[in-house]
Amino acid sequence: MFKILNQSGEEHPNAIPGLVCWYDASEPGTLSREDIFASKFFDKAPGGYIMYADGDECPKILQSRFNGKTVLRFETSKQVLKGEVFRGFRPELILIAVINGKIVVDDWSVISVDPMGVSIPNMDYEFQRRDVAEILVYETDDFNRLDLEWVKNYLLDKWEL
Repeated sequence: MFKILNQSGEEHPNAIPGLVCWYDASEPGTLSREDIFASKFFDKAPGGYIMYADGDECPKILQSRFNGKTVLRFETSKQVLKGEVFRGFRPELILIAVINGKIVVDDWSVISVDPMGVSIPNMDYEFQRRDVAEILVYETDDFNRLDLEWVKNYLLDKWEL
């Protein structure tokens, strides 16, 4: 399989065209904390969306929870990170994520991405307790099966699944 490199010559999902948002709980600097809770979750994609929560809405930060990496735990339906969408995008999207120690594809209960805003989890679905490790969302215009396999392999390797 060929490697996809970003502008710095590193392997990263942001080298694949169409990245809408990329939330990575394991990356230092992507979470703002209040005690053991996440009040902000910073997007690593070029769009730079920021998710916010206050008080009881903040998910728990579990350090070294999964193969030595940090994840966010959503334990109650009140725990929701929300943000604004700062640019328009096409409605055809694909989601690839690591949730509860597994790779999921197009499980839209994980995140809501629409022109009105972004939220984790998607409040249109019944609440489920979950550990969120990493979420990537792409526009599907230029995204193909090889891209999907590359992103899945990237996540498998990174999270040691």
